[in-house]
Amino acid sequence: MQLALDFTAPPPVRVVSGGISPVVPPAVPSAAAPSSALPVRAAPGHAEAGRAARARRGLTGHLGGLAAENSVARCYARAGLQVLRRRYRGPHGEIDLVLRDGPVLVFVEVKRGRSHDGALHRISRRQVDRIRASAAVFADTEAGAPGAEMRFDLATVDAAGAVRLHPGILSHF
Repeated sequence: MQLALDFTAPPPVRVVSGGISPVVPPAVPSAAAPSSALPVRAAPGHAEAGRAARARRGLTGHLGGLAAENSVARCYARAGLQVLRRRYRGPHGEIDLVLRDGPVLVFVEVKRGRSHDGALHRISRRQVDRIRASAAVFADTEAGAPGAEMRFDLATVDAAGAVRLHPGILSHF
């Protein structure tokens, strides 16, 4: 029985007269040798498969987030609000949607989850602080309305795609 220590390539072979012969692997380290003497490597393609799976999950999450933001933007538009920006990248973080409701600037964070309650619990105080800081910059520079009245909403989207709007909820966070 041959013990393969290197899983990244097939075991080497040697061409000899009359065919090929496997190369004898190095001796297995004794029990007294440190465990770091044995190379630990993943099976062929394992790391690549893991990266590909993460990339697929990332793409799925990204596309799901875009779909959720589009659904929320349509809900606000039906309610008469004007969409000013999507995914505004401010100096302190990203704001999913920036809208105008008459003279009021509305900043919306969109959260997806299996349920609306689950999505509600996915926002942190730190994230709200970053949204508020970026909102102030947007009001000063992009909207040309320093000191404008602002509202901070949260919109949740469940696994079925149902949207719930929570106007002003982040103002009290």
